[in-house]
Amino acid sequence: MTLFHLSAEKGWRGGENQLALIYTGLQSDTDQMLMVREGSELETRMADKRQVTVTRFGLTAPRAAWVLRRKIRASSGQHLIHAHCGKSAETALLGRLGIRVPLIISRRSAYPIRSHWKFRAADAVIAVSRAAEDELLKAGVDPNRIHIIPDAVDARRFAGATPDRRNVRSDEVMVLCAGALSAEKDHETLLKAWKQVEAAGLKARLLIAGTGGLEGELKSVAAGLDLRQVSFLGWVENMPGLIAGADIAVLSSRIEGLASFLCEAQFCGVPVVSTAAGGTVDAVRDGETGLLSPSGDDAAFAENLKRLIGNAELRAEMGSAARNWARGKFALEPVLQAHRDLYRQVLDAKS
Repeated sequence: MTLFHLSAEKGWRGGENQLALIYTGLQSDTDQMLMVREGSELETRMADKRQVTVTRFGLTAPRAAWVLRRKIRASSGQHLIHAHCGKSAETALLGRLGIRVPLIISRRSAYPIRSHWKFRAADAVIAVSRAAEDELLKAGVDPNRIHIIPDAVDARRFAGATPDRRNVRSDEVMVLCAGALSAEKDHETLLKAWKQVEAAGLKARLLIAGTGGLEGELKSVAAGLDLRQVSFLGWVENMPGLIAGADIAVLSSRIEGLASFLCEAQFCGVPVVSTAAGGTVDAVRDGETGLLSPSGDDAAFAENLKRLIGNAELRAEMGSAARNWARGKFALEPVLQAHRDLYRQVLDAKS
């Protein structure tokens, strides 16, 4: 079998990290080719891997489809395409016209689906959570073709990470939020909740890692609230160290496919305060590994923050439960094996 991985994404977020983990993890036992967008982070980070093809997607999808078709015809045996985002799925569907090559599409988001047709046309769709699965079902995708496979956490990336507390004092609780500064993450609710934490006089500091189009607006919100214990870190390359230094991991999203940051934090034994947004209810065990509250409710979010910040014993208890939960749920090898099994199932069905 030759497995073709496709991604048209330019940046580096959870989906691209998962693609890199799958591609690298399967290299020793699977013949693979990776097609990525020209100028993308995947091109830069995967440059040392074999069988990486750089092409153009977007408005030049026909060209990318032609490249894919040529690659398929140049290799022998069985073929399988795994599209890791919506745009690359369109390229895959165009590239396989007239040739019997099965297609798997990964769906990481829990947003409503607009382009129903491409998911219905796939031989299988991978959803990262029940929330992502629900949107696929609403789009009319055959439930027998939907397979839930969660994100994986690469233990090697976090092994021996040196805690990075960014000058947060030892007597302060370090609260870490990591994610794109975009509307769906709803950082404004987090900042409003944090105002209540500061008003309670708790010794804690909020670190916000990430970049995005709302950075300036969010900094203005923080200034308007007169927040004194908040730092915007921008892009952070050493996330393992930052997570290792954190006492609490937080997200205030309105929608999440699964929230890979929370998976990684729990893997490292960091308890969570988050909204119950989409797939976060699959990622976090409410009351055991963290505390969840309704999206957009800054008062409820603040109460959970104050409860965990003010109780070191509870943080330790939830952190230990989080580590045990995440190291079973999000271990890399079972996720890789789930992909191997699905690839074989789809190929066997087409034979």
